Amino acid sequence: MKQISLPYLAVAAWLLPGSGHLLSNRKKTGLAILVVVNLFWICGMLLSEFEAGSRLFHPWLFWTGAGCGGTAVVSFFDPAMQHSLSGLLSVREYQDVPRWNDMGILLVCIAGLLNVLCLLDVIDLRINSSRRSEE
Repeated sequence: MKQISLPYLAVAAWLLPGSGHLLSNRKKTGLAILVVVNLFWICGMLLSEFEAGSRLFHPWLFWTGAGCGGTAVVSFFDPAMQHSLSGLLSVREYQDVPRWNDMGILLVCIAGLLNVLCLLDVIDLRINSSRRSEE
């Protein structure tokens, strides 16, 4: 089997959690990550009405959620910007917050941090190939 380059593998694992493990022929682990991490991320984005990917409303939490590449892609389009009123740059002044906003942001942050761990696992597996024979 042809070995995939490490940068390509890392970008694939960052953009779509679980794909790095699938490309490394770790099917069970890859499918589990694909389901769990992406489910957390999708539920979090839907609960927060895509505000979890906004750098405007959550500048610090955005970087935690950016562990999943989808958060960075969503922030590029930034749908929460359409809901903001001009001149209101703080969440305290912005009163039209989704009901489950905090839970959604928490789920996106958990998904981002889990994906960082999964990404490090894929990189370590590629660098330390002797680990594969031990599993």
